[in-house]
Amino acid sequence: MTIVSLILDVVIIGLLIATIIYAINLSRHLGRLRNSRAELETLIRGFNEAIARADIGVKGMKKAAAETGDGLQRNIDRAQKLRDELQLIVETGEALANRLDIAVSRKGSGPAVDAGAARAPAREARTPVAPEEPPARTPESPPRRPPASDDRNGLSRAERELLEAMETRR
Repeated sequence: MTIVSLILDVVIIGLLIATIIYAINLSRHLGRLRNSRAELETLIRGFNEAIARADIGVKGMKKAAAETGDGLQRNIDRAQKLRDELQLIVETGEALANRLDIAVSRKGSGPAVDAGAARAPAREARTPVAPEEPPARTPESPPRRPPASDDRNGLSRAERELLEAMETRR
């Protein structure tokens, strides 16, 4: 029995040596895992800080975009108001030009046109009345005189001044 016990002792010693080697390897792996865990925690902390900074940046960008959007909307609203005012000015100018064209073309033929009758509807295509070409002025011809004041009844001061400017240009 001594041989059997000796063989059993050798087998147990071999198994114990294998267990010791396995325990050493396991200890090394656990040490690396602990080191990796510390590095992983550092990495996770850095990642969380980056996420927090990104969140703050996104909130700042949203705020800036909202402020810029509000500013742009105010500019758009102001531009639309100006566009409407300019459209009104253009329509009024077209109506005034029509009235002046009619007044100039009928200057010698009768009284001035009624102010309300000469207004053209907005955005209607108007056919301009070509003014008659005045005869070339020679040094002997007398200067033109403005029409009599009764021809200008119903015209505002600005219309009279514009009419005078048109007449002197000829």
